Amino acid sequence: MSNDSCPVTEARAEHRVAVMVDEGTNPFELGVATEAFGLERSELGWQYQVSVCGPGPVACAAGMFTITPSEPTSAAAEADTLIVPGHPDPGEPAPPEMIEVIRAAQIGGARIVSFCSGALVLAEARVLDGLEATTHWMYTDLLAGQFPAVK
Repeated sequence: MSNDSCPVTEARAEHRVAVMVDEGTNPFELGVATEAFGLERSELGWQYQVSVCGPGPVACAAGMFTITPSEPTSAAAEADTLIVPGHPDPGEPAPPEMIEVIRAAQIGGARIVSFCSGALVLAEARVLDGLEATTHWMYTDLLAGQFPAVK
């Protein structure tokens, strides 16, 4: 079957992916998300529409440079796939606007993905309640202790 006749390929052509960033975002995780979904794939006949969403220029994890999002945090609520990289301080709550946007994306039917300690943000947003989830091995006890509704 050729790529141009595949219904999955056609659906992906308009698929919007939003990667959320905030102060202390890990640039490696941001890079993985943007490379996996943002590289031009015309040879396959489809292309995701990728945006980086955040509150404005934010310092990366090591503070060596800033990340300037292409869209405001609120734009992530309209994504078909929402990616939440690791949270810079897993013991601290995520920004309220981030939590609201994650909940709105879930209500809108988005596929929601996290990397590493980003699972704690998804748990805080209550989108993992009743579901199996994992996180970086260093944070599994924290995830289980703070969010007992997550399996």
